[in-house]
Amino acid sequence: MRKFLRNTMLLALMGIGITACKGPQGEIGPEGPQGPQGEQGIQGEEGTAGAYQFSTGAAETDGEGFLGFTLELTQETLPSIEKGVILVYAKSQNFWFPLPGIVIFANNQVSDYSFFYGIENLDLSVILLQNSSTAVKRNFQDIRIVVVPAINARMSEKLDLKSYEEVQKAFNLPK
Repeated sequence: MRKFLRNTMLLALMGIGITACKGPQGEIGPEGPQGPQGEQGIQGEEGTAGAYQFSTGAAETDGEGFLGFTLELTQETLPSIEKGVILVYAKSQNFWFPLPGIVIFANNQVSDYSFFYGIENLDLSVILLQNSSTAVKRNFQDIRIVVVPAINARMSEKLDLKSYEEVQKAFNLPK
């Protein structure tokens, strides 16, 4: 019993001693020397750094400004699309335009577009819709859909998602 009391007293005194230590915070010491270079890892696969990209190539809306297409997914990409961030960019006049938003065509003609998507089985259906009561047929050089998986979505918070070039560079997407 004496040992128990003695040990309890010692622990109590140590606790008081540790919590009673206060004083001014000292300066941060100098940085230590650089450590040795680590071993080079194995070369990763060519491709993306956390995003998937789909490209339609040249595409054209109908006379009412509607364009729909379906992309075939894989089991690997499906969860990313269901919980990730979907970005759509349209290329016209050699410039990339984020959608929803305006796109400038030849002769400085401007159209405003929205997009919608849905998933059924392994098919991703995308619809571009011209937001105008006087919609007309338009030609795109390319349309790109970029899917950022949820696990990498935090990285996209630091990007200007309206800039396809910045998104392409950040996720190492093919040109």
